[in-house]
Amino acid sequence: MIINPRVGAGHAASTLGVGREYHLGWNKAKHKCGDKFIFISPEEGKTTSVPPDVPPEIIHDVSGELPELSTTALWHLTQELAQKLSEVDSEPYSRERVAGIMLNILKASEPDLHSNGKIMDEWVHRAFKTMEQALQEKRVDMLLKPALEVVKAYLNFELPGDLAAEILAYILSIQCNFPKFGQPKTTNHSDRLKAIDHLTSVTYRLLRKLRANKKVTPYFELTYLAGLYAQTAAVLAVHERKSGENLDPRTMTDDEIRAISGGIGLSSSERARVDKLALDAEELFAHYSAPSFVLPALFSPVETLGWIITKSSNLKSAMDLADYYCVHPGLGLLLSSSSSLYDIERLNSGLFIFDISQLKSPSLFMHSNEIIKNYQRNSDSYESFDVLEAIKEEESPIAPSNKETMLLKMLAMSIGCSMS
Repeated sequence: MIINPRVGAGHAASTLGVGREYHLGWNKAKHKCGDKFIFISPEEGKTTSVPPDVPPEIIHDVSGELPELSTTALWHLTQELAQKLSEVDSEPYSRERVAGIMLNILKASEPDLHSNGKIMDEWVHRAFKTMEQALQEKRVDMLLKPALEVVKAYLNFELPGDLAAEILAYILSIQCNFPKFGQPKTTNHSDRLKAIDHLTSVTYRLLRKLRANKKVTPYFELTYLAGLYAQTAAVLAVHERKSGENLDPRTMTDDEIRAISGGIGLSSSERARVDKLALDAEELFAHYSAPSFVLPALFSPVETLGWIITKSSNLKSAMDLADYYCVHPGLGLLLSSSSSLYDIERLNSGLFIFDISQLKSPSLFMHSNEIIKNYQRNSDSYESFDVLEAIKEEESPIAPSNKETMLLKMLAMSIGCSMS
């Protein structure tokens, strides 16, 4: 759900060596915000929306149709895990909530979910009504509520990431147009730049600083939240580029651009900053957010360690692979003592094989209970974190400077009404 279920199933299939294959060198993949170009080499990788300066024929196209979710191994595995959770029937994943999440996942996988625009329209209409009410009642909390509601819906698996990012970007834009709440195309360019800058900065903080010392659940919740913010920053950058499609910095001066755009257009350096921030957000998402969920979606913690060990090589050590897939630090610590925990001879004999049709534990591990206990102990030594509280303050999707502007405008209106 960090993007949408069909994309997730495709990534899982690629990890297992089936499905769409990415080649060494440049690859091109379709995305609803435009093509993504992915460069892969043994030493590094990068993702960008800017076409590389290479002959088109050497770019490998991996943009084929994604399979129906119900036909994928990941979905069948998800069904099995959901069944087990339902049998436990305890908070926060009661039987009713698990059933609801499974329905949301199926709904999110529908190919026409975005194209018909119905869900987007419903959310935007609801946001308009709430903010108009906030304006009438002079209530700041209600003014900020629509953006937070989108984030909460995403965290609760009610919206897939790609759709949530489109809705959130739209709401953040019309908030900046307070008190008129005009369409995103009328949003002040400088305010949109502040929103992109804020979301990219928060994405970096969540992924590279805040989650590092957190227990398992908040570690993945923060990673999931960062995925939404990174995608939203990218969508806002697309909005900004589209708003300036008729403004060519190669043939126009900054003063000419500002004159045509009503005096609020971005300078050439600011437009370059938008592109840089969007690229940073995309890179953070590609390297630190999306990969974090691949192995947990497919394997148990014990199987994850075994998969990493068998896939390691002279080019990539087990620790390198753990870093690449952003394995939780509590599990990564166990890799340093893995040789004493696994039946290495049986692993090396080739018996340890992961097959797309058999995503079950092959029971080749020694001391699996010990591994789980050690992982739990390591996780318990880290910090707890309340993500739902955090999105109201420092990890909010709303840029502080834009929030301050809205508050000052509302205060000015309140004072004006009182004086009247």
